[in-house]
Amino acid sequence: MNELYSLFSEELNKNLPELGGEGKNVMTRGVGGSASSVKLQLNYIPIVLDLDYYRNPRSSDNPMGDYKAAYRLFTLADGASRLTPYFERECSVSIIWRNIVSCASTVSQYVANALVEAQNVLRSSQMSGLGGVPENWYLVNAIPSNWHDLVQDKNNLTRIEFDAQNVSDSSGWNVNHSDLVALDKESSLDKISLDVLNVEFVRPWLSMDLLDLPWKINGLKQGFFSAGDKESNNGAFPLITRSMLIGTNLSLEGRFTSRDMNLLSAADENLSIGPFAVKTAQNPAEIKQEKDKILVTSNTTQVVGFTSWHVPLCPQM
Repeated sequence: MNELYSLFSEELNKNLPELGGEGKNVMTRGVGGSASSVKLQLNYIPIVLDLDYYRNPRSSDNPMGDYKAAYRLFTLADGASRLTPYFERECSVSIIWRNIVSCASTVSQYVANALVEAQNVLRSSQMSGLGGVPENWYLVNAIPSNWHDLVQDKNNLTRIEFDAQNVSDSSGWNVNHSDLVALDKESSLDKISLDVLNVEFVRPWLSMDLLDLPWKINGLKQGFFSAGDKESNNGAFPLITRSMLIGTNLSLEGRFTSRDMNLLSAADENLSIGPFAVKTAQNPAEIKQEKDKILVTSNTTQVVGFTSWHVPLCPQM
């Protein structure tokens, strides 16, 4: 993993132990009621959010809320990654879960009953046609539910800071999510700071206990979805997305040449460095000269990464 991402991950794990990132050995009652470690993966390119799109979502505790806001949260939560250095959306949690409960079979009456119950819950939770969305989708609750309001107050957030002076392999500037421009050789990035909020996902229609029970799917080998190995797992569904990390109030401190300053101040361009969104066409960064250094600040709200539960051996038969 790029050094800039690694340093940020280390600081997240130090300051937010509830993430249970790799190397922290933090355990949670995540999958099947058994202790399951959690994997932290940063986005290679940050996801910029418009908070107004997520306000007042329909949810279990807000039955009169907005369907469209709920659907937007569902799309954020529904992507699942493989065991890759960065979070890469490879599959849909809801589609794989629907296929599992529809196709699984077992010789155990207890497990058979659990499968029928899971099918009934999933069927009754379908939101197809609601919010103007024709395909099947499902409510996902967020904890805290008012995260879109909390993230606007620094008192609710955790400040993450790290020294970037010795970063030798910074990924440089990413312009408009496509063009990678190396930091000028005469520029230097000294310190990076970001306020972070961890927002957990709750899926009332997904029974995590079922993943730990003995069932099979005809035509699929044992471990097709997950080999259960936290280090090496080529399964189709090795991780279930658990939470997203919302970042805002970014601060970059350093010395930047005129070429890099032009990138930072260019209008109508999106600019990021590593997992950090520096500015968007709609939300430019603020640039200040402080003695012999330059301070770049941005209040762009972004998803910098996700945490996921490791899925146990699945299917077991």
